[in-house]
Amino acid sequence: MMTIIRSPILIGALWLAVVGFGLIVMAKYEASPGISGMPPADLPQELASYRSAGKFTLVMFAHPRCPCTRASVSELAGLMTRCHNKLESIVCVLSPRSMPKGWERTDIWEKAAGIPGVQVIPDLDGMRARQFNAPTSGQAALYDKQGKLIFAGGITSARGRIGNSQGVKIITSLVNQESPAIEPNAGQATLVFGCPLHDPLPKPR
Repeated sequence: MMTIIRSPILIGALWLAVVGFGLIVMAKYEASPGISGMPPADLPQELASYRSAGKFTLVMFAHPRCPCTRASVSELAGLMTRCHNKLESIVCVLSPRSMPKGWERTDIWEKAAGIPGVQVIPDLDGMRARQFNAPTSGQAALYDKQGKLIFAGGITSARGRIGNSQGVKIITSLVNQESPAIEPNAGQATLVFGCPLHDPLPKPR
């Protein structure tokens, strides 16, 4: 006959072990970046109508149902404040034709659209994301006043984490001309944390 262990100490130790393992798994997931690619060296002509002369342009890609992307949008809001009147942003939100009308208009869309200086546009079937080699939600590309790429990467430090973002610091410095522009393939890039843009329904965290 099996003996059921009822020791409070042993039960407590087992509980702590389970919780500890869960925290390790969660921390590992949050620190795991998505796949990133190099955007085109010049801002595509079809986006020229969204930019103003004499300003930097930030293009960011977002999955409307990715929980990690809420942090990216929050960081974008702070970034636009730091770069007031010097930066404009275009947020391209995944909009699969196979999904119901309005599927892409989640709180992520609404929050991004409410940021001054940000324009939100649907990215039908992720075609623009593919054009920018952006497979992961949250990937951003910064173009200078002449439409030349000077930064590529993410603007959060981990999945769903707000604050202490190297991407925000670099972009702020470039836009405010506190540091010279460096070609992205020379090291001016950061990791991207978010859900895959090719997956219309990311798994819940």
